Amino acid sequence: MTKKIHKKIILLTPVLILLLSCSKYDNYLYEVIDIEVSNADNSGKEALHSNLDSLQKKSYAIQLKYTMKHTGEDGEHIIEGESGYKNEFTVSSFNIYSLDSFDLTHPAGTSLNEYFLISRGGVNDEYNSSNSINSIIGTGNIGGGNYNGGGVSVDKWSTERYLILMHPPVNNGRYTFIVDITQSNNTLLSDTTIIKLY
Repeated sequence: MTKKIHKKIILLTPVLILLLSCSKYDNYLYEVIDIEVSNADNSGKEALHSNLDSLQKKSYAIQLKYTMKHTGEDGEHIIEGESGYKNEFTVSSFNIYSLDSFDLTHPAGTSLNEYFLISRGGVNDEYNSSNSINSIIGTGNIGGGNYNGGGVSVDKWSTERYLILMHPPVNNGRYTFIVDITQSNNTLLSDTTIIKLY
């Protein structure tokens, strides 16, 4: 009986050593250094950038392009293809607003966050409360990415998300949308796009 127990211990020892030697991968740190917003059409399976100066209000979205800069790592266990990405400076505020009156309860300059959801970047994204602007503020994370496959030697890269308008304005007309993002280091990122909605 004792020999069987010793044999099991000997057989399990390499497995235990392997499990104990495996550790969590650390993250690449990045800073979002710029944003660019433009108009997008959400009438298909996924939102797409649009160069048109007018779009249907029921299928309007804002393309949000983040430019990120690699700033370091949060530990020594960095494995390309396994390590994640983490904002060095988290989001402290994120606001979308219009310089034009949107509806009776949202005059010019009022936050429209409740009217937009953010895509996670995939075809047929499901939009629910986990895609809300408040969920982004709650997690503090924006941007991300994979250095576009370039590994740690690439210092800057970009990724895109779409802000999907879920509640169109009452009136047709020209709208100027502004996206403002403030990070925990007090950096303000802001950009503007203009569109005629019908």
